[in-house]
Amino acid sequence: MKAITVRRERSWVVILHGYMYTPARLDSVRRMVSNEMPEADILVPDLPLGVFSVVNLNELVQSLVEKIDSCRMLDRWSLE
Repeated sequence: MKAITVRRERSWVVILHGYMYTPARLDSVRRMVSNEMPEADILVPDLPLGVFSVVNLNELVQSLVEKIDSCRMLDRWSLE
């Protein structure tokens, strides 16, 4: 009998913090995702969303998309 190999798809999780918070605030969320999805790669970027932030949200989204794409191309999430 021939063995059947099942390839498990890799999961990618991006967790974004809100206005006035930091990635550290999401440590419990990161741990929960890691426990529930141990095969997942997790990205929690630091967003410039402070009190006096004048960041262009279109540029912010574009930079996030580029970061995700570069991580995906490298097949890793080391750019956190």
